[in-house]
Amino acid sequence: MDLTEVIISHAHWRQRFAEYLEGQGQMDLALVEADNQCEYGRWLYGEGQRYGDLPEFAGVVEMHRRFHAVAGQVMRLAPTLPPGKALDLIRLNSAFANASTEFVTALCVFRDAVEKAEAAGVAG
Repeated sequence: MDLTEVIISHAHWRQRFAEYLEGQGQMDLALVEADNQCEYGRWLYGEGQRYGDLPEFAGVVEMHRRFHAVAGQVMRLAPTLPPGKALDLIRLNSAFANASTEFVTALCVFRDAVEKAEAAGVAG
């Protein structure tokens, strides 16, 4: 899996999530909350396990899990807010934005570790 593409995909997903919060499109709460249902989550818990010995692996798994948990919390809370206020849940410095940033940071660190390990013939 191209981990740089995962970062790009994550940004696109965030945009779709914002559109959902604005009332455009649909999302399934169970799928949003589950960290093993998105393409990256399926990879992490499947083929990605081959990198499980890298110290950075546990961090990226935890940050990915946390991001999905926070996204689920946002989905549960959004309908209880006045119209137009749901986007406040994902703005800068929100728990959602922070979880997203922490995930992308962990993903970048993990990507670099994977590239280094593969170059050294240690993993992959």
